[in-house]
Amino acid sequence: MPVVLKKMKKVFLQELMEYFDSLPEDYLRFYEKYNGLIITDPDYLDIEFSTLNGLEISFDAILEVSSENDSYDLLSINKELGSDLPNSRFIIIGSDPGGNFFIMNKDNSNIFYWDRTIIHSELDVDFIECDIGNIYSIELKFSNFIDLILEKCRRNNIDIQK
Repeated sequence: MPVVLKKMKKVFLQELMEYFDSLPEDYLRFYEKYNGLIITDPDYLDIEFSTLNGLEISFDAILEVSSENDSYDLLSINKELGSDLPNSRFIIIGSDPGGNFFIMNKDNSNIFYWDRTIIHSELDVDFIECDIGNIYSIELKFSNFIDLILEKCRRNNIDIQK
Protein backbone atom coordinates (compact mmCIF):
# COMPACT_ATOMS: atom_id res chain seq x y z
CA MET A 1 0.00 0.00 0.00
CA PRO A 2 2.01 2.93 -1.29
CA VAL A 3 -0.04 6.01 -0.30
CA VAL A 4 -2.50 5.88 2.56
CA LEU A 5 -5.30 8.38 3.14
CA LYS A 6 -6.65 7.40 6.55
CA LYS A 7 -10.28 7.90 7.54
CA MET A 8 -10.98 10.67 10.02
CA LYS A 9 -12.92 10.01 13.20
CA LYS A 10 -15.18 12.78 14.51
CA VAL A 11 -13.44 12.77 17.88
CA PHE A 12 -10.09 13.46 16.15
CA LEU A 13 -11.60 16.33 14.16
CA GLN A 14 -12.93 17.86 17.38
CA GLU A 15 -9.49 17.47 18.97
CA LEU A 16 -7.90 19.24 15.99
CA MET A 17 -10.36 22.13 16.12
CA GLU A 18 -9.97 22.53 19.88
CA TYR A 19 -6.17 22.68 19.74
CA PHE A 20 -5.95 25.27 16.93
CA ASP A 21 -8.15 28.30 17.43
CA SER A 22 -8.82 28.76 13.71
CA LEU A 23 -8.02 26.79 10.58
CA PRO A 24 -8.54 27.46 6.86
CA GLU A 25 -11.61 25.97 5.20
CA ASP A 26 -9.68 23.84 2.68
CA TYR A 27 -7.61 22.33 5.49
CA LEU A 28 -10.72 21.51 7.54
CA ARG A 29 -12.43 19.98 4.48
CA PHE A 30 -9.47 17.64 4.00
CA TYR A 31 -9.55 16.57 7.66
CA GLU A 32 -13.32 16.09 7.59
CA LYS A 33 -12.60 13.21 5.20
CA TYR A 34 -9.08 12.04 5.97
CA ASN A 35 -6.77 11.81 8.95
CA GLY A 36 -3.53 12.55 7.17
CA LEU A 37 -1.72 11.15 4.16
CA ILE A 38 1.39 8.98 4.36
CA ILE A 39 3.67 7.83 1.53
CA THR A 40 4.62 4.24 2.37
CA ASP A 41 6.07 2.70 -0.79
CA PRO A 42 8.30 4.28 -1.89
CA ASP A 43 9.08 5.89 1.46
CA TYR A 44 8.76 9.40 0.05
CA LEU A 45 7.78 11.34 -3.05
CA ASP A 46 10.04 13.92 -4.71
CA ILE A 47 8.10 17.02 -5.74
CA GLU A 48 9.55 19.79 -7.88
CA PHE A 49 8.64 23.34 -6.87
CA SER A 50 9.03 26.04 -9.52
CA THR A 51 8.95 28.74 -6.83
CA LEU A 52 12.14 27.23 -5.42
CA ASN A 53 14.02 27.36 -8.73
CA GLY A 54 12.85 23.87 -9.67
CA LEU A 55 14.21 22.28 -6.49
CA GLU A 56 12.85 18.83 -5.71
CA ILE A 57 11.82 18.37 -2.10
CA SER A 58 11.01 14.97 -0.69
CA PHE A 59 7.51 14.66 0.77
CA ASP A 60 6.70 12.03 3.40
CA ALA A 61 3.38 12.83 5.08
CA ILE A 62 0.50 15.11 5.93
CA LEU A 63 0.41 14.62 9.68
CA GLU A 64 -2.35 12.70 11.49
CA VAL A 65 -4.38 13.57 14.57
CA SER A 66 -3.78 11.03 17.37
CA SER A 67 -1.28 8.98 15.38
CA GLU A 68 0.18 5.86 16.96
CA ASN A 69 3.56 7.09 15.70
CA ASP A 70 4.66 10.39 17.32
CA SER A 71 6.68 11.22 14.19
CA TYR A 72 3.38 11.57 12.30
CA ASP A 73 1.26 13.10 15.08
CA LEU A 74 0.07 16.59 14.21
CA LEU A 75 -0.62 17.78 17.73
CA SER A 76 2.50 16.25 19.32
CA ILE A 77 4.81 17.79 16.73
CA ASN A 78 3.16 21.20 17.00
CA LYS A 79 3.37 21.08 20.81
CA GLU A 80 7.05 20.14 20.63
CA LEU A 81 8.26 22.34 17.77
CA GLY A 82 5.58 24.95 17.10
CA SER A 83 7.25 27.50 19.37
CA ASP A 84 10.30 27.41 17.05
CA LEU A 85 8.22 28.91 14.23
CA PRO A 86 8.43 32.69 13.66
CA ASN A 87 4.85 33.36 14.79
CA SER A 88 1.65 31.69 15.94
CA ARG A 89 0.00 31.96 12.50
CA PHE A 90 2.12 29.02 11.31
CA ILE A 91 1.36 25.37 12.09
CA ILE A 92 3.32 22.27 11.14
CA ILE A 93 1.18 20.13 8.80
CA GLY A 94 3.54 17.72 7.03
CA SER A 95 7.03 16.29 6.88
CA ASP A 96 9.83 15.25 4.60
CA PRO A 97 11.86 12.12 5.44
CA GLY A 98 14.80 14.16 6.81
CA GLY A 99 13.38 16.03 9.80
CA ASN A 100 12.13 19.08 7.92
CA PHE A 101 8.51 20.17 7.74
CA PHE A 102 5.81 21.63 5.58
CA ILE A 103 4.01 24.39 7.44
CA MET A 104 0.86 26.36 6.76
CA ASN A 105 -0.25 29.90 7.49
CA LYS A 106 -3.55 29.48 9.37
CA ASP A 107 -4.85 32.80 8.04
CA ASN A 108 -4.80 31.92 4.33
CA SER A 109 -3.70 28.23 3.96
CA ASN A 110 -0.45 29.19 2.17
CA ILE A 111 2.13 26.40 2.35
CA PHE A 112 5.80 26.84 3.24
CA TYR A 113 8.77 24.48 3.57
CA TRP A 114 10.66 24.69 6.86
CA ASP A 115 14.24 23.64 6.15
CA ARG A 116 15.25 23.02 9.78
CA THR A 117 18.44 21.16 8.86
CA ILE A 118 19.47 23.78 6.28
CA ILE A 119 20.01 21.19 3.56
CA HIS A 120 18.84 23.69 0.94
CA SER A 121 20.96 26.66 2.03
CA GLU A 122 22.24 27.07 -1.54
CA LEU A 123 18.81 28.25 -2.71
CA ASP A 124 18.83 31.72 -4.19
CA VAL A 125 15.25 32.64 -3.24
CA ASP A 126 13.66 34.78 -0.56
CA PHE A 127 13.09 33.08 2.76
CA ILE A 128 11.91 33.78 6.28
CA GLU A 129 14.64 33.39 8.88
CA CYS A 130 13.79 31.71 12.13
CA ASP A 131 15.81 30.49 15.10
CA ILE A 132 16.14 27.03 13.59
CA GLY A 133 16.54 26.89 9.80
CA ASN A 134 14.90 28.79 6.98
CA ILE A 135 11.30 28.93 5.77
CA TYR A 136 10.60 29.01 2.03
CA SER A 137 7.29 29.91 0.41
CA ILE A 138 5.98 27.22 -1.92
CA GLU A 139 3.25 29.60 -3.12
CA LEU A 140 0.47 27.02 -3.00
CA LYS A 141 -2.69 26.89 -0.92
CA PHE A 142 -3.26 23.70 1.09
CA SER A 143 -5.83 22.28 -1.36
CA ASN A 144 -3.47 22.88 -4.31
CA PHE A 145 -0.64 21.25 -2.35
CA ILE A 146 -2.73 18.11 -1.77
CA ASP A 147 -3.79 18.07 -5.43
CA LEU A 148 -0.12 18.32 -6.47
CA ILE A 149 0.84 15.38 -4.23
CA LEU A 150 -2.00 13.17 -5.47
CA GLU A 151 -1.36 14.07 -9.12
CA LYS A 152 2.35 13.24 -8.72
CA CYS A 153 1.33 9.86 -7.24
CA ARG A 154 -0.97 9.17 -10.21
CA ARG A 155 1.70 10.16 -12.75
CA ASN A 156 4.15 7.79 -11.06
CA ASN A 157 1.57 4.97 -10.92
CA ILE A 158 1.59 4.99 -7.14
CA ASP A 159 -1.60 3.51 -5.74
CA ILE A 160 -3.68 5.67 -3.43
CA GLN A 161 -5.49 3.73 -0.70
CA LYS A 162 -8.41 5.32 1.08
